[in-house]
Amino acid sequence: MTFQEYINNPLGKANSVISHREMYRNMYTEKLNKIMVRENGKVDYILYETDKSYICHIKVPSEVITDFYYDVIVSFKKEKGIRVLSESEVQFYSNDPAFVFTFAHAFIKNKMFINQLEDKMSKKAVT
Repeated sequence: MTFQEYINNPLGKANSVISHREMYRNMYTEKLNKIMVRENGKVDYILYETDKSYICHIKVPSEVITDFYYDVIVSFKKEKGIRVLSESEVQFYSNDPAFVFTFAHAFIKNKMFINQLEDKMSKKAVT
């Protein structure tokens, strides 16, 4: 799945039902705006490059706990002919409990999880 495909429909191509997408988009935009105000408009991140990918490691502030940050890592596959990251195949990792307990296993099963970070993930989420 490309990054743009994920943004447009995180459930994937096979899932044509896009219920409440705008409601969720608005809800998460509002949550992000509140966090950005609290964080003075700054979210820390580090960019890496390997032979096969571009990696963005974002320290995402907790919605609830002040001065607490989750790791969110997005890996963009380097591919010949890709000129913008939104067209690149993408994989994810996060230690956010919502990701661990809701999405990690599905991402692993669908090859959307960064394999090199599997040992950092909860064993129950992996299996």
